[in-house]
Amino acid sequence: MNTRSFPSGPRAALLSVLLGLAVLPARGEAMLELFQLSWSDLTQKMPEIAEAGYTSLWLPPPAKGSSVFSVGYDQFDAFDLGDKNQAGTIPTKYGTKAQLLQMVQVAHQFGIRVYFDNIMNHRRISTSKPSAAAFTATGRACRTGITSGMSNTNLSPA
Repeated sequence: MNTRSFPSGPRAALLSVLLGLAVLPARGEAMLELFQLSWSDLTQKMPEIAEAGYTSLWLPPPAKGSSVFSVGYDQFDAFDLGDKNQAGTIPTKYGTKAQLLQMVQVAHQFGIRVYFDNIMNHRRISTSKPSAAAFTATGRACRTGITSGMSNTNLSPA
């Protein structure tokens, strides 16, 4: 009696790859959206997040909002990550720039990528006239509603 079995050895490996039968460990990507934790709390939870199998984090905008209660979608200063004394506070709702950098460093140590939500067209409306103090040394606007080279003209059709 002649029985046939699946070949083994190098020919079998080539055949299984050609037929799509190669068994490779599957690795899925899992992103965790976290919008209510401070940077320091998130840093402390990073081992637990990594152990749960998450490979990336989706976090709120890191820049300072219009108040310490702002989630960040009404940005006061897109370049203030919690290191400037403005809008009544130094830290953002989530913490200081140093805490933010530490959280990202710890996430990377656990092999976790970090993505920040970035909404380019959401800005806090300025109700005051621009002043010289509103601009940084590089000429970038610090206060939202003040944009170098743009005027506050009516753009509606006449």
